[in-house]
Amino acid sequence: MAQPIISSDGTLQITRHSIVYPTMGPKAVQGAVKNNSTETADAEIKVDFYDAFENMLGSVVGIVKDINPGETKLFDIWAERLPDMYEIEEHKIDYLKKV
Repeated sequence: MAQPIISSDGTLQITRHSIVYPTMGPKAVQGAVKNNSTETADAEIKVDFYDAFENMLGSVVGIVKDINPGETKLFDIWAERLPDMYEIEEHKIDYLKKV
């Protein structure tokens, strides 16, 4: 099992994430982020995308707004603007932070 992804201040946690391979169109990372704090928070998530040879193709940053205390919200981060988006095979969450 992968290590949990937690923001540096410990308030946010990505509870799950996976890459989606649609038959047409760009690939995306879908997942869920949980707010472990006592205040409503916005999350910034940066995803790095890689080809089959582990070459980095680019990064995309997504924002998840208004996550209430204790709430888990779903997110989609699309790779639609990357020049080599059809070559994507892998992803890595580069960071998660409260904004």
